[in-house]
Amino acid sequence: MSAPETDSPPEAVETDITGKTDLVSNEEFLLSVFGELADARPVVVSFVGNPASAPAKVWSGRPWQSTPEDSTGLVAAVNNYFSLAVFRPDEAGQIRRQKARFQALYAEMLDGIGTKVALERLTLPPAWLLETSPGNHQAGYLLGEPLADGSVAKGGRADP
Repeated sequence: MSAPETDSPPEAVETDITGKTDLVSNEEFLLSVFGELADARPVVVSFVGNPASAPAKVWSGRPWQSTPEDSTGLVAAVNNYFSLAVFRPDEAGQIRRQKARFQALYAEMLDGIGTKVALERLTLPPAWLLETSPGNHQAGYLLGEPLADGSVAKGGRADP
């Protein structure tokens, strides 16, 4: 399989678990993952209420704008979700999370860290650790280069 490698330091680096939380805005976080994008966009979802009982219509995504000036209004006090991939607009200029519109995968994420899998079991330090509910985290890993092969991003094999 010819997938890009993640960025790793040239030599081992020891890190400490400090218990410190770095607070960044949703826009700052997404800019650090995706940077400023020209045409493709990740899809974001934002709504108030319990996700388990939220109606289907609130799960409709919209393209994230990649500059702070064009903020999508991802308010910190509500539920916010984002795709790890970016998607090209269709002929009408709409951006939707569809296989046919996939452009590149920027990161991978592990869920259930702290509740289903102990944090100590992670052998590769994540680029980010988001607490999604008390004691439950998502560990994110940035790819060194965005992965543009949709079959590899899906978990298939690349052509040799």
